[in-house]
Amino acid sequence: SLYPNPANYQLIVSTTAAETIETTDATGRVVYSGTATGNNTTIDVSSFAPGMYFVNVYSAGAKSTERLVIE
Repeated sequence: SLYPNPANYQLIVSTTAAETIETTDATGRVVYSGTATGNNTTIDVSSFAPGMYFVNVYSAGAKSTERLVIE
């Protein structure tokens, strides 16, 4: 899960088995890529332009995608 959504300054990605987290903008450009840190990973989104983004969580060969709104 992602919270808060919509976000302004930071985003917390809560997951139990994530290995990699990647955020892309609406055009598909990767704006963040990093390794998950435990069950809750905090991402600084303060430099992201307002708009729609997609958060991709990769784990054990599977991919989960959530929509994210930056205000």
